[in-house]
Amino acid sequence: MATNLPRVVEVRKPTIAGALDRDRIVLNDSSYKLKLSATDSWSEPLSDQIPHVLATDISRRLPGVSLFVQDDATATTPQAYVELVITRFARDDANNAVFEAQVAVHRADSEAPKTSRSILLKMPAPGDTDALVSALSTLLGQAADQIAAEIQQLPPVPTADQ
Repeated sequence: MATNLPRVVEVRKPTIAGALDRDRIVLNDSSYKLKLSATDSWSEPLSDQIPHVLATDISRRLPGVSLFVQDDATATTPQAYVELVITRFARDDANNAVFEAQVAVHRADSEAPKTSRSILLKMPAPGDTDALVSALSTLLGQAADQIAAEIQQLPPVPTADQ
């Protein structure tokens, strides 16, 4: 007997583009220039914040699946992994919030080579830093929708009697 959903999924800490990996919020990252907020900072590094938010968002979409973030204190072995490389997490010249990443979702015991795919999400985010952060949060939720769907499409997890 097999089930499609892994019971335990680890969200690995993402690789964050160097231009985004800073205390101050990147407001705009277009035309080969960065514009940083003069006063607003992230509450913690993006490499710590994003996987925790993503794990929470995915767990809401997949009841019964336990998610945790790499390096969190846990005494369980994951059956699947979510890996991200984030290349954009800011506003573009058209005042859109942009989330761009490579994502790989794979079973822990699979011999198949890992494949990744691109996610590019945008939505209007004119206004202040709060508007940008709100839009980026919404986009991260949309990415969680796509990642949850990929977890649901993983090959069956063998049970103990197989």
